[in-house]
Amino acid sequence: VTRSLGFLRRTNVLWALALIFACAFVAIATWFWKGSTPSRLQVAHLVMPVAPGQNLPPMMGLALSPDDSKIVYVGSNGTTRRLYLRSMSTMQTTAVEGTEGANYPFFSPVSEWVGFFSARKLMKASVNGGAPVTILDAPLSGSGGSWAKDGTIFFVNTYPQGIWRVPASGGVAQPVTKLNRAKGEASHQFPVVLSETRVLLYTVWTGPGLDEH
Repeated sequence: VTRSLGFLRRTNVLWALALIFACAFVAIATWFWKGSTPSRLQVAHLVMPVAPGQNLPPMMGLALSPDDSKIVYVGSNGTTRRLYLRSMSTMQTTAVEGTEGANYPFFSPVSEWVGFFSARKLMKASVNGGAPVTILDAPLSGSGGSWAKDGTIFFVNTYPQGIWRVPASGGVAQPVTKLNRAKGEASHQFPVVLSETRVLLYTVWTGPGLDEH
């Protein structure tokens, strides 16, 4: 009986220690989780008038820079479509040099470059001015792009295909996603790299209508 009671006491001590460690783990995990969660959601409102005689072509694109300091959008005066850059601190809007025919703009992670599609090429232009640089000189349709922090650009090649990737410095493009024909996938479009992650979001088009995404 004495040995049995001793065994029970040791067992109870072990369970108590396990419970203490479990509680400590939960408390530490909760502290870290609360420390990384925003205390409240911040909402911003923006009114951005376009220049007289200018219009915004539908589905051509608008992008906010990662540092929240700039907006780039596709504007048209009826005959020419190009990119326009707007500073969030002023009302000044300027045309981006050499971006005639551009669509679907997207910013680099440090907000210094704008990627876009024009003349069936993937290109980039500095927000500080200067001639655009060709990243990929290939026949592209271009339905959205996203610039990851490691310098990789994810983009839509030609219809009907999946998402591709290429270094922002240029190079050989490689496929990333493959269409699942068994599920009726017609194309993958509008890739978005989630910040601080290795997650890529994209739209699956099942067609034939534009609302079947």
